[in-house]
Amino acid sequence: MLDGKKENIEVYSKKVENRSRPRWGEQWDNEIMDYLETKGPSSLFTQMLESKAEEPCLVLGLASEQETLSTFYEKIIGVNIAIEEFQQMKKEVTDYDLVVCDAENLPFKDSSFKNVVSKAFLHHVDPVKELYEINRILCYDGFLYLWEPGKFNPIAAIGRKFFPTNIHVKSEHPFNPSTLKKLVKMNLGEIQYEGYYQIISLVLPILARHFKFFKSKKLADIADKIDRMLVLIGFKNLSWITVLGAKKTQNSALLNY
Repeated sequence: MLDGKKENIEVYSKKVENRSRPRWGEQWDNEIMDYLETKGPSSLFTQMLESKAEEPCLVLGLASEQETLSTFYEKIIGVNIAIEEFQQMKKEVTDYDLVVCDAENLPFKDSSFKNVVSKAFLHHVDPVKELYEINRILCYDGFLYLWEPGKFNPIAAIGRKFFPTNIHVKSEHPFNPSTLKKLVKMNLGEIQYEGYYQIISLVLPILARHFKFFKSKKLADIADKIDRMLVLIGFKNLSWITVLGAKKTQNSALLNY
């Protein structure tokens, strides 16, 4: 049986350097990818932060790319299983308390946090154990921000299978978006925000890296509109990115996944 925690420590601490794999993000045009994310998941994530940000805030799997959260919080506690992830953060970021620990067994008291941020983290751990811990350390009416990859998007699935990057691990498990929503609702009680993004538009940044024609933001706008229509008519499970915002209204009673 694959030890996911051990694998995550090895890969994310850079003890294992797979030089045959490209770095994350090298497979697409960053300008078009950033544009699509700003129109979609990042916009919803920012909207949630602007309306729901309360302290204290816990960030699961905190890494350098999440330093912008300091825009919304004066004080952040971040956890990561690999200390090297913290060492890569900018030295000027001084308002973060950093804790190296196993996120499935968080070293915090019950009802310690008003907010929990989990961005592309839950698919690296046991979701039942992790959501139970999130429920435990969240205050009543506390809020969970969740951003996760979907497993049924054909473009992403081909990439993970045949063109993995330096951060992909065998133990990760992207979600069926419908199952993820059900799991979060069962555990916390109320889904207040939800968004499903990048079904066909995910291919544009990949093509744009090789063909100038696909760098068009107008083309990205069209693809994004098609994605939104596909979600509305029932194809949300093909989305690459799921964003959920959940409020804790009950104690965890999860037994199965």
